[in-house]
Amino acid sequence: MNFDIEELNEVKRGNNCYFNGAIKVFSFLWVRDTLTPQPDIRIFLFKEGCKKPIREGRTDRCGELTFQGLERGIYHVVADVDERNYLSPIYKPSSRVRISSGDVVEEIAVINRFRERKPRPQHHCNNNIIDDNLLIIILLLFLCGCWW
Repeated sequence: MNFDIEELNEVKRGNNCYFNGAIKVFSFLWVRDTLTPQPDIRIFLFKEGCKKPIREGRTDRCGELTFQGLERGIYHVVADVDERNYLSPIYKPSSRVRISSGDVVEEIAVINRFRERKPRPQHHCNNNIIDDNLLIIILLLFLCGCWW
């Protein structure tokens, strides 16, 4: 690998950035009062001003993912979760990260929560106003012509 000495001096001064920063993402599932690592969550990394992600990855079995070799700038981390089953993630301290010359690794926690399922409304026959067996007997009597 060939390096220009002037380029390396620029990196040393912090003017250019080949190996500057990293963002470490931790994904958790919050159920009741417990946070557990959540593997296989797809994470997108956007650089401020870009509409398309510059990188993406999935959390490992420990719920971790690291984006390395980031140049200085502001980045936005987005977790891809199924909105039918999950609420919008909580990002701690924030989904936005600033990588500057002094930063080595910035950490973000992505906290996912299950969406509460609404209870299904009871069927009108299950309201216990009339006992089901009594309803069947009345219908049979009516159908057989035994109703006076």
